[in-house]
Amino acid sequence: MTSRWQHLSSDETVRDYDHVVAQRLAEVRQAGGSAHAEADLVASLGSEGGTVLDAGCGTGRVAWRLAQMGYAVTGVDSDARMLSRARAAQVVDTDLPAPTREPVFVEADLTSYREGTADIDVVIAAGNVVPLLAPGTLTDAVRALSSQLRPGGLLIWGFGLHEHSLPSGCPITPIEEVEVAVEAAGLHRLHRWGTWDREPFSGGYVVEVHARSGPSAADAHP
Repeated sequence: MTSRWQHLSSDETVRDYDHVVAQRLAEVRQAGGSAHAEADLVASLGSEGGTVLDAGCGTGRVAWRLAQMGYAVTGVDSDARMLSRARAAQVVDTDLPAPTREPVFVEADLTSYREGTADIDVVIAAGNVVPLLAPGTLTDAVRALSSQLRPGGLLIWGFGLHEHSLPSGCPITPIEEVEVAVEAAGLHRLHRWGTWDREPFSGGYVVEVHARSGPSAADAHP
């Protein structure tokens, strides 16, 4: 199944993707933020050296960083153009050793991909994966990702809730629809922030952490 991203992105968009992201991360660093906030959040919440499924991994920036941090990472994306760049990237930041286990990149649809046994420690979906899913597939995708997790495993995602934080032409996915999909998948929200650096949620962008099992939704943090 083709994602909304594949309909919206040209070959030129894919070619320039890493450059655009690098510019954005440079602005984040200048503002005092972390260029690796997604991976840092996984490390602060997940099992050290555990297993991570990078859902909608794109060109592999987060996957390669997590591999350098000692995680066993599988990156999944339905866009062969992005995966080609991810496999060739070998992105190694000089502040960490080279990974002993390189990420494995798989071309597959998030609504149907199965890792095998359901023993993944963390599923991460960064980079507006949620609103870029194919129309009508949100519930199936969340169920599929949830099914990959071990009991107590975490699903972490971040995405824009306003046009200015979404790719051009990408419609907003209301957070209420996401909450319905989360409940249908049997997940419980543990955290909601406004950035990957855990700034308070203000409505324009959301980062959430969900557990396959654990505290009830009523006990979740705001």
